[in-house]
Amino acid sequence: MRRNVVIGALAVAVLGIGGCGGSDSLTRAQFVTRAEAVCTRVGKKIEQTPVRGLEDLARKLVALERGKAAGIAALEPPASLRASVDEYVGAVRARAAFYVRALADIRARGKPRPASVEAVEVQTRERQLAKDLHLRACATAA
Repeated sequence: MRRNVVIGALAVAVLGIGGCGGSDSLTRAQFVTRAEAVCTRVGKKIEQTPVRGLEDLARKLVALERGKAAGIAALEPPASLRASVDEYVGAVRARAAFYVRALADIRARGKPRPASVEAVEVQTRERQLAKDLHLRACATAA
């Protein structure tokens, strides 16, 4: 578990997706711009990251999803968006948790379980919440 926390923290550091500090909330436009930048960086990182097998892929997806969740959670959205942003971050974390379970399956069985309804639901929910927040890059990221 500690290793996963370290991986998530490293993803935030490597991707440069932490918040900018301060306690002032962003405007809606500022939030969307910064959240889009987080998702764009994560998408590019996924595309540029070489993968050496299923376990390596699952481990990297866990780190990247956790990094995306941390990067967006670090932003201070306007009060009108707070509940929606929290829900979106929760959906991203659920997707990371799904990858954690897939990683455990790969380690135990040598392969993940067949694609499930849960996998589709988790991804669909995350993408819909991103669209609702007008985060196009987040809605289309891997």
